[in-house]
Amino acid sequence: MCGKNFSELEKAEEYFERGRNYVILERYSDAIEDLTKVIENYPHDEIHSEKLFMAYYARGISYKKMEKYIEAMQDFEMASSFNENSAEARNNLYICKQILFGYEDFVKWDAEAQKAFELSCDEEIG
Repeated sequence: MCGKNFSELEKAEEYFERGRNYVILERYSDAIEDLTKVIENYPHDEIHSEKLFMAYYARGISYKKMEKYIEAMQDFEMASSFNENSAEARNNLYICKQILFGYEDFVKWDAEAQKAFELSCDEEIG
């Protein structure tokens, strides 16, 4: 179990459930505290990737609701690293970037990101 014993993982599961409930109740500071404990206690491996995705995503939502956009961006990026197909994580990441950088800078950043994506696809194909 990658150095984590059963009781640590069981406790992390309790923090996860409580943290998700705090998000629903809009108790975002409490949610961040519990979800941070989940992230610290779950092994960062493929077996636990779905749980870590959900923890980073929920914590990102909490940071976003508290207008802590830099922290939210970091969590949405981490969530995306555990689930690359998550449109929700990417969309929230873009929203935070738009809020922080403003519309014009966001459009410039988005165009640069799109160009980099197209170049990486060309490299993979060619």
